[in-house]
Amino acid sequence: MPNGGVIGLMGMKKKMPNWVSCDLTLMGDVDNISLLKRDLYLPAIVVDDVEHKLPLVSFDTLNKGINLNPLQSCCSRTISDLFFGHEFITENMMLNQLVGCKWDFGMFADAFDSNTFSFNTPWSPPDKWIAWLASKYDVDLELKFCNTEEHEGGYIIILNSTIYFYSSEYAEFKRHFYRSLEEMQEFEDNIFEYSNLHYVDCLTEATKWPKTREEYLNNNLVNKLPLKEYLLDLIF
Repeated sequence: MPNGGVIGLMGMKKKMPNWVSCDLTLMGDVDNISLLKRDLYLPAIVVDDVEHKLPLVSFDTLNKGINLNPLQSCCSRTISDLFFGHEFITENMMLNQLVGCKWDFGMFADAFDSNTFSFNTPWSPPDKWIAWLASKYDVDLELKFCNTEEHEGGYIIILNSTIYFYSSEYAEFKRHFYRSLEEMQEFEDNIFEYSNLHYVDCLTEATKWPKTREEYLNNNLVNKLPLKEYLLDLIF
């Protein structure tokens, strides 16, 4: 598996930094979801690796001893304990290898009882991070992501120990969120990048795009792998 993560799997172009909008939904066993949410919500202090204080051991050695609020440094909170003893040249290299994006990140949730979290990541969605989450906490996950700058969007879904990758152009990805093409054009005016002369041609093309989430997933599966196989390829 290429180190490019989901970018490599999908054949998507990886350019200079653009923020990717992500929504992560936790699914599956209620008790396992509660354990994951506990590690995300509890206040924590970044500590030295040898102390093994949970729920947080930071990837970032420069910030040891700093108090962190809930839902901040989410990668460190959840998976850093899986990699004690691993040495990496830089934090950025480590995060790319283990998480799938350049930096650790914070998340937002409407309420504690919500199982959906929103956040932004640099360059690419954190496909590797959610794979480790699914394995460590034994949960199913759905990550919805879109990068408007690169006109890309899709889903990464982990269900029953299989990871599924879905991807398309941003406009096609957004089509199934709207009741009509006119509504889509009104709210997503930047997606077409056509002059008025090409607007009709664009809407004609858009009639072929999926109108429901189910149709989108049926038409845009790029790859699927057993979760264990995907994780093994990340390590070796």
